[in-house]
Order: sequence, then C-alpha cells, then structure tokens
Amino acid sequence: RFSHLTLSPLWYDSTHRLAESKRNKSRRKHRKTHGLVGFLDLTRRIAKAWSCVDSDTKVYCKRVADRQLKIYKEELKLMKKKQSTVETTTSGGVVGGTQMQAQAQQQLMARMRESAAAANTAAGHS
Repeated sequence: RFSHLTLSPLWYDSTHRLAESKRNKSRRKHRKTHGLVGFLDLTRRIAKAWSCVDSDTKVYCKRVADRQLKIYKEELKLMKKKQSTVETTTSGGVVGGTQMQAQAQQQLMARMRESAAAANTAAGHS
C-alpha cells in the first residue's frame, strides 16, 4: 500500500530531523516588508490615540463591546447545543456540520450588526 513512498535515509531519527529543520530555518530567504508600520509601532499609536479619547466615547465603545460579547456568548452556547443535538441524533457523526456552523456564524454576524446599529441610534450616531 505504501510502496510508492520514498523516505529519507534517516527518517526514523528525531535528532537528525531536528538538526535538519534548524539548518533549513537559518537559510530562510529574506522577505520584504511593506515598510508602512510594524506591529509594535501600530500598538503604540493605538494606545496613544486611545488615551486621548474622551470618556463619552470610551463608555460608548465599552457598551457596544459588552453587547456584542453577550450576543457572541449566547450564539456560541446555541451553536454548541445544536451540534451536540445533531451528534446524538445522527448515527454516522455530524451531517451537514459545516452548513450549520456557517448558518450560526451568519446569524451571529447579523445580530452583531443589529446590536451596533441599535447602539449607534441610542448614542445619537448615524
């Protein structure tokens, strides 16, 4: 069954494989960066901008984030409950599990959009 596979001479030796992987890492080709902003600089810029934000904006953002987190947790519970129900009712494992996950994700995104819209309306934003 596996006669077509060709293995390296020391395929069974883990020390040889580790040494080989270290050699290959040191030869990694340099990749160009976009040169715009690095992660550290981006983090510092966001932190600096966030420290200058007024309290009303912070309260609004916190309220939206809390609402979205609550919706996410509810949807996650619902999705896990549906998955466990499907697993127990089907004999050959989960049938259409990826379809169910996609539907749950779409429902979650719709509820999050509705939540953000409601928060914008409540705060007087458009």
